[in-house]
Amino acid sequence: MGEEKEQYSYRHFFLAFALAFFALSLSFLFLMTTVHPSTPKSLEVEELTPHIPYMPTGQDALTVLFIGSQTGAVEAGGFILVRFDPVGGAVPVVVFPPQTLVENGDKREALSQVYRYGGADYTRKALEKTLGVTIHRYVRMQPEAFLACADLIGSVEFDLPADLPVQRGNMHVILSAGPQLLDGQKVLDIITCGGAEEDELAQYRLTGDLVAAIVNQRMDVVQSTLIDKIFGVVINLIDTDISFLDYDNRKEAALYMAEQSRDPAYPLPVAGQMEDGGAGFTLSDTFIVQVAQVFS
Repeated sequence: MGEEKEQYSYRHFFLAFALAFFALSLSFLFLMTTVHPSTPKSLEVEELTPHIPYMPTGQDALTVLFIGSQTGAVEAGGFILVRFDPVGGAVPVVVFPPQTLVENGDKREALSQVYRYGGADYTRKALEKTLGVTIHRYVRMQPEAFLACADLIGSVEFDLPADLPVQRGNMHVILSAGPQLLDGQKVLDIITCGGAEEDELAQYRLTGDLVAAIVNQRMDVVQSTLIDKIFGVVINLIDTDISFLDYDNRKEAALYMAEQSRDPAYPLPVAGQMEDGGAGFTLSDTFIVQVAQVFS
């Protein structure tokens, strides 16, 4: 049971960074593909062509399901839903327990079960039906992707709500409550510690807070001289149905978000009830309505 919980925690950790990569990609791809030296001829054309300010529309939005899975495993333990919303200037984030029950035909089954025999796209469609929102794409990421990329992302500031006992091999470490400067190892410590027994959703709330902090604080990566390398590593390591056209169609939206939005990412804490001793998690009706409002 302990090993299974630790595997789930690892997946939540690299999924957090996967989310940061996605948000960053939308921004830096715009910068890398549209900012070029202007020739005198192009300048002359710009003088004759009136500038039309860009305003985002609902078609620029993109909702993506991130899935974490071990290499070669049929199981998945991490499910994060994120929406790129330039109209609202927001990136809402929901972290779902793998036990979350979704509609699968005439049955209700856990996300982890649905993924086991249906795969990423099948899981996306089941969650889409359950929530009543459109989920445009999926991203599936494995631990190696995080291990290859974490050093390029950098540290993140995070305020721990309470002292946190963590285990590093045979070592017991206490992370003190309060502001922290977290490197990859400390982020891993926080995620793998698990939640208190009396509050089984604590780990998912903590993960959601951490995801939002990473996205908001590491937007400066778009200015890095290593940005091409970061983009290349991420695209080559993840399994996704996101296409270049998805990015290309949102170039102006990404620039708009970068210019207009400060701290656009925020967690939407999952709400519901654990059932059958933790084998299933039923989303509350109120939460589903809230998701429909935020992700539509």
